Amino acid sequence: MSVAEKKPVPGIALFHEDYYNSDASTIAEHLDSFGRYSRFPIYLVNLAFGFPPGLQDYEFSACVFSYTLRPTIHWLTPDLENYLNSCPRSYRVAIFQDEVWYFQERFSFLKRCKIDCLYSRHKPRHVRDIYAEHVPVKDYVHYLAGYVAEDLVARAASLAQPYRDRRIDVGYRGRRLPFYMGRGGQEKAEIGRRFLELAAGRGLCLDIALEERDRLYGEAWHRYLAGCKAVLGVEGGVSIIDRSGEFCRRSERILKENPDLTFDEFANHMGADFIEQEDKIDYRSLTPRHFEAAAFRNLQILFEGNYDGLMEPGVHYVPLRKDFSNMEEVLLTLKNPERCLAIVNRAYHDLIASGRFTYAQFIRDFDQRLIAAGVKEPGSNRPVCPSLTAYLANWTAGRVQTQDFSALVNRRHQEKMISKELFERASELLCQQAVDLDRRRVGDYSSCKRWLERNADRAFFAQLGRVLGVTPPSRPVLAWLQDRPWWNHWQVFRFIRLALRAYHKYRPLRGGPGLARQ
Repeated sequence: MSVAEKKPVPGIALFHEDYYNSDASTIAEHLDSFGRYSRFPIYLVNLAFGFPPGLQDYEFSACVFSYTLRPTIHWLTPDLENYLNSCPRSYRVAIFQDEVWYFQERFSFLKRCKIDCLYSRHKPRHVRDIYAEHVPVKDYVHYLAGYVAEDLVARAASLAQPYRDRRIDVGYRGRRLPFYMGRGGQEKAEIGRRFLELAAGRGLCLDIALEERDRLYGEAWHRYLAGCKAVLGVEGGVSIIDRSGEFCRRSERILKENPDLTFDEFANHMGADFIEQEDKIDYRSLTPRHFEAAAFRNLQILFEGNYDGLMEPGVHYVPLRKDFSNMEEVLLTLKNPERCLAIVNRAYHDLIASGRFTYAQFIRDFDQRLIAAGVKEPGSNRPVCPSLTAYLANWTAGRVQTQDFSALVNRRHQEKMISKELFERASELLCQQAVDLDRRRVGDYSSCKRWLERNADRAFFAQLGRVLGVTPPSRPVLAWLQDRPWWNHWQVFRFIRLALRAYHKYRPLRGGPGLARQ
């Protein structure tokens, strides 16, 4: 379809990658904030399962690439690239995080997708040095790694315990980062390990763990914070930026030969060019954890640092020197509840109650930048094309279930729990289901039809699940994506007619695996 024939959509296509796995809540909050607070209608396009072919007929006012898209850019398929090339009037925004690796892939993405504006975690004094010579991005915006969500404040209030009644005196969950990311990457584990050693036997209840298996997410993480008087913390980011990937490759060779090296020994093996890069690019920052701790009114014991200029030592947190030379002062502060509460209350007031760092404020600023760049402001943030919203929701749900069932069928066949004939028939039906999903078009989506398609898909997977003797996998989607059907007499008539068609198309046949398409 030519550019002139495409239907303009005055809204934002928010491209993201979400496999609906358990992960940090900040990812869901980031995606949800656009739908909640933006003035623009948001159309969420999940590239985890491919590019929805029904979008080929539409051109959005803006295309936004979320930081949830992996920097390997495996999701940048020819279909997506061709679509973007056919939409030259769309304003393009990329939002990056964890900009410590895959730089060549990032440069390639920014060029191929013709990005107009880049939201980067790199400081303004460094960002052009990193990107400008490689890609012609017009605007750069520095933003925080995370913001305060309304749900976070509400959960903190609901789980709140009086400071004196909390069972854990000091808590922490950290992880070890690769050596090639520099000394800053080691601080995340070092603060927990050394604090545990020095505070042992001092009458404190400590809950500090550094292994991946000990990490907590979602409700479990929030209940953990609600039970802590104080938490440890460091600045986010790393101290060495490996732009070429050479340090990573060299470190793999060194650690393969000497797996028991300490960081200092590793640095000496890497050489002067590695050591000289330490903190040459300032990529340290405030993190969502600091907002979470402030919301749950935890006393924050942090390594000394800048924290994006938003947290002051002795005002918002208890400073801990990186050589632990003031450990006794920190322990004395812990024994002074009045002093602790004064710091906790100031952090809550300045970081949470002030409202300066909310997702709502971030999205307001985001919208203003779009409008200033020439993107026309819509009259309402409600979807102007509800059938497009419904198509994306249904296509993604169908793709998720098709992929999950394909993996399940393959696994049961490998375990010899189903016959070869049943495996081949089930695989054939799943392929046909994927083809049917890709044939659907947005213009076909009346309220009745999308309801019927959704239920027909559910019936198909339920029947296939019964034949295979398994429960159909299911995954959550964001609540604001659910479409709002409307009804009238004409729609009721169409509903009855389409219901009869769907019955004849999807009815199970006796014999075989139990499903056939006519």
